[in-house]
Amino acid sequence: MSKTSNLIIIEKILNILNEMATSRDNFGNILRGLLRGALGEYACITISKEIGVPDNWSHELGRLTSQIFKYMDSSKKKTKFKDRERVLLEVFEDVSVMQDKILYAKNHVTLYYPKKRKQIMNLDLDCEVEFKKMIKDFLPKYVKLLDQI
Repeated sequence: MSKTSNLIIIEKILNILNEMATSRDNFGNILRGLLRGALGEYACITISKEIGVPDNWSHELGRLTSQIFKYMDSSKKKTKFKDRERVLLEVFEDVSVMQDKILYAKNHVTLYYPKKRKQIMNLDLDCEVEFKKMIKDFLPKYVKLLDQI
């Protein structure tokens, strides 16, 4: 399956889930998936800047972060619990240490720019640092949660 068809399927699932009240666990899992994807895209952007190539990932990152804002808005998404920010904080704690997203990004950018493989692989990127930068740049409303992780 192509990346585009996977995104279409995910979008359909998200639309169905939007119509139902979500449990705390499901809500956390959805946010975790969105943030994992966003972190991978953000790392690709960082790598592209570091190696001086065009950024092909900002659009997808914007789409993912807009989904996060949508889920955090109680007028747009019903839940069976009250404290959405507490769930988001727990997800932040999980995703902020997923170093595999940095490796994913390095491999992904290498597919586009194979001649820059060595330069890409030699980049020293820390997941926690990149995660905090991503939140500050794309989810500034939730920067206050960074002090708690």
